Amino acid sequence: DLPRHDCLKLVNVCYQPLQVELGRRVVTMEKVVEYDPLQKDKYLSSVWVNGQQSAEKCARIRERLMEAVKLKPGYEEKARYRKQKRVETREAKKRAKREAKGIISLNTNATGSD
Repeated sequence: DLPRHDCLKLVNVCYQPLQVELGRRVVTMEKVVEYDPLQKDKYLSSVWVNGQQSAEKCARIRERLMEAVKLKPGYEEKARYRKQKRVETREAKKRAKREAKGIISLNTNATGSD
């Protein structure tokens, strides 16, 4: 269900599957009428074909995707592994930064004492 607007005309929709259950769309629309702020309520009432139900469905998509992912076998183990890797990477970057500062500091001291 795509949102609609009285000022826009749907030109093209291209769907790209990313996984078996997941994909994304590129939607191209063309402006056919200037937007009138006085018509805001009218525009909002016709945005979704299925009304509020469609709006809520789109608004909750991230939550629904996360719920679906958590149901897959091995999710908890993979999540722990990814978190551990992020922590290790962050610590390695900090360590490298401290070492680089130490080298710069040593080089500055060495050249400054000449």
